[in-house]
Amino acid sequence: EGRDVLLASSFLMQLSRIYYAFKLALERTFSEITFVEHTHNKPWTLASPGDADKMLSHAYAIYLPEHPYKNYFNDLYALGLPMFLPTVDFLSSLWPELQDIDKTETYDGWFHRGIPRTRLRPPDVADADALPEPFNLSTDAQAKVRSWMHWADYFQFPGDR
Repeated sequence: EGRDVLLASSFLMQLSRIYYAFKLALERTFSEITFVEHTHNKPWTLASPGDADKMLSHAYAIYLPEHPYKNYFNDLYALGLPMFLPTVDFLSSLWPELQDIDKTETYDGWFHRGIPRTRLRPPDVADADALPEPFNLSTDAQAKVRSWMHWADYFQFPGDR
């Protein structure tokens, strides 16, 4: 009670209609809560106890990643800061809308279309060839995100359900 909530996202989301609507809905629905937005437009560090204390001063974090793996998530998790994470369905709608800052195309993040195509067969998938390639979110992004995100750290760590 009385503590701010960390809205941890990326500067890439600042131009997203979905992110803006989500943030606005949070602020209007929970008007008594102060949401402190950290968008990675400036460096963060946990090099000192004071840095960790600053993060832990928040009641919890609402964490919105822009691609499947972020060290920032691991830092917040290691601190034991309670987190609310988006669903795969929400991310599958949000990520195709994010724009690359250097090009006029969808931001691919770790789904980058320039990564060489090597296919590994997950042991628990009978027909790995039926999975869409996780590259180029400009094409069939929702299906790609839904197929691949359940293997991301965000949905594997204990307590992340």
